[in-house]
Amino acid sequence: GAANNRTLAALGSVLTSLADKQENPDKKRFIPYRDSKLTHILQNALGGNSKTVMLCTVSPADANHDETLSTLRYASRCRLIKNKPEITDKADAEIQVLKEEHANVKELFANLGPPDERLAKYKTFEELEAMALRKGDGVSVRVRVRPFSQNEDDDAEKKLIVNMNGNNTNLVHPQDGSQNSFTFEACYWSFDGYSQRADGYLEPAGEGMGTNGATYADQAAVFEDVGKSMIQETLNGFNTCVFAYGETGTGKNYTMQGDGANAGLVPVVCEELFSHIEAKKAAPGGDKLQFQVSVQVLVIYLEKVLDLFAKENPKNGLKVRSKPGVGVVVEGLTEWPVWSVVEAQERIETAYKNRTASNMQRSHLMVTLNVTRVELNADGQGDTAEQKSTMNLVTLAGSERNRANDADRMKEGAAN
Repeated sequence: GAANNRTLAALGSVLTSLADKQENPDKKRFIPYRDSKLTHILQNALGGNSKTVMLCTVSPADANHDETLSTLRYASRCRLIKNKPEITDKADAEIQVLKEEHANVKELFANLGPPDERLAKYKTFEELEAMALRKGDGVSVRVRVRPFSQNEDDDAEKKLIVNMNGNNTNLVHPQDGSQNSFTFEACYWSFDGYSQRADGYLEPAGEGMGTNGATYADQAAVFEDVGKSMIQETLNGFNTCVFAYGETGTGKNYTMQGDGANAGLVPVVCEELFSHIEAKKAAPGGDKLQFQVSVQVLVIYLEKVLDLFAKENPKNGLKVRSKPGVGVVVEGLTEWPVWSVVEAQERIETAYKNRTASNMQRSHLMVTLNVTRVELNADGQGDTAEQKSTMNLVTLAGSERNRANDADRMKEGAAN
C-alpha cells in the first residue's frame, strides 16, 4: 500500500510539472519521470509521443467527498498536458498531419460565425494554423461516476454529491451545499438509469432516465467514445495510451477489465482491433496489407516491474531503460504474437490469473498491444513500408484508504 501511494505521488509530481510547463512555457522545468518505475514507463504517454486518454473514476457518496474532489482537481490539471504524437512512417505522418490541420481549420471557421466576425477575431491564416496545431494534442480526460456500493446504499444518511450535465461534472459539498464544477472531454453517468438484461449486462433504461435527466453510460458507451478512436489512431500509426485513475473502490477495474457480461475496455478493444484489421484488409488495396499483433502484460508491484507471462521474474524485477531513437523499454518483457482475438484474450486472461495467483491485485497493471502494419509493393513481393505502433491500457492501483475491490463495488451498486 505504501509503495503504491509513493508511486501515485510520483505520478502526481510528473503531472503537476507537465501542467506547470504548459502554463509557464518560458520557465525551464525538470520532469521527474525517473522517480518511479510507473512514471518512467509512462513517459511517452505523458508529454511524449502518444495520444493519451485519462479515465478518472469517482464515488458518488458524500463520505468520499474529499477524495472525489482531489481526483477531479487532479484530472482537471491533466488537461493542460500536451503530447507530441507522431506517426512512425514519415510519409504517412505528413499526410495525416495535413488532413488533421485541414479538418481543424474547417471546424474553427465553422464555429466562428459570420465572415466579418471571423476577420475581426483572426486576421491571419497563421493564427488559425497555430490554433489548429494546438488542438487535439493534449491529454484527453474523461470522468465516470459509479453507483452507490452496497454499504453506501444501506446507509440511511447517504447523500449523492455528484451530478453531470454534458461535459460538466459538479461536486456538491455535503454540509454547506457549495459546488465545485469541472469541464472534461466527456462525463459518463453510470450511477443510475439502467436496466439489467437476462445475461446480466447493464444497459440504459432509456434516454434521460437517470437522476436529473441523465442517461446511463454503459460499457459500450465508454468503448464507443474512447476505445474505437484509440484503435483507429493505433492502426494509423500513432502510439496510444488509456489509463484509469481513481481512488480504490471507484470502478477502475470494472471500466477497464469489466465483470461477466459487462466486458470492459481491454477485452472489447482486443476484439474490435482484430475486426478493424480485417476491415482494412477487405477494403480496396487491402490485399497489399499485412498486420502483426503481439501482447505484453506487466504489473508494477512494490516498485518492481514484473512480467505476468514469465514463470520467474528477477528478484528486483525487470529493468526499465531509455534507449535513444526507441524510447522507454522494459528489458526482457515477454512479447506474445497473437493471430486472433481468441488467442489475444486467452493470453491476457492467463496473465490476469498469474496476477491473482501471486496475490498482486493491488498493483499497477499494464496491457500492451503492439501492432505492425506492413504494406507490400504492387506485385505483392517485398516490403514497401512498415509501420509500428503501440497501445497501452493501464489500470492504476488506488490509494490504501479504502480496501474494497472496486470492480465488485461497481457491480454491487449497479445491482441495487
